[in-house]
Amino acid sequence: MTEKRKSFASSLEDIKKLGDQTPNTSQGVFRSGRVAGTKETKNERKRHNMKRTIEIEDTLDNRVECAIDEVKSELENYLKENPDTDSLPCLNNDLDYSGAIHSIVDSSVPIYTHEIKSTWYLHGSELEEAYENAGVGDNPMENDGMSAIYFYIMDKVQEWYNNEAEEVFEKWKENNK
Repeated sequence: MTEKRKSFASSLEDIKKLGDQTPNTSQGVFRSGRVAGTKETKNERKRHNMKRTIEIEDTLDNRVECAIDEVKSELENYLKENPDTDSLPCLNNDLDYSGAIHSIVDSSVPIYTHEIKSTWYLHGSELEEAYENAGVGDNPMENDGMSAIYFYIMDKVQEWYNNEAEEVFEKWKENNK
């Protein structure tokens, strides 16, 4: 056998060892032991059409919690820097004067396509609602759906601030009498 034929033969053996794991994008999936033009047997069809279970990691709630924790820290830093504050600072005018709140929320939005699509799969209706409530357009999939996720996280941060920030402020006020 020539060197070229030996190399080709060993390549075929390697391919057969890999079996169904070797994709051939131009002609579908390579199936070892199949002669071109022959039909699949019933058992082969069953083996290749099996159900698969996919696990999706839901990161949205964790991202919201992290954004809220960072906004809480931003509030505490603002209060330290402005000790004469006598009322709860405004989230949009006082805390976000430098863009810090928008930066926190923006950094909480996932950037990887798989995570964005998973988030949309799990929370699509809530994301669409947040986008519509923001009143910025007609397409919640704008910017690959990241805009709607941004508005959802911002809504949750604002909701927390409206319901819980007063407690943080009162606690700070008591400690700084």
